[in-house]
Amino acid sequence: MDTKKTDEILNADLFKELGLENLSPEEKKNVVDEAFKVIMQGLWVRVLEHLTPEEQADVEAKIEGVTDPVEFVSYLKTKVPNLDELLKEEIANYKSVLLAK
Repeated sequence: MDTKKTDEILNADLFKELGLENLSPEEKKNVVDEAFKVIMQGLWVRVLEHLTPEEQADVEAKIEGVTDPVEFVSYLKTKVPNLDELLKEEIANYKSVLLAK
């Protein structure tokens, strides 16, 4: 996906595009929570693809004891420097699938 198309997708308001703007706040929260789960699962798969088996084991051990998510993300960025870009790609992929329906 080219950068311009990715930016358009990232900036799209899914609630508006999908005709969901009249959902209750609780229903919108449920939609966002589900989207978050799907996007994070995709991101996690992509993160693991960038790590050696040893790094994977180290990251998985660290995640079990996470008390500070910001600190963990900073640590993860040392292992996967393009983490922000991977996240953007996962969000764009998720939104593009929904917008294609």
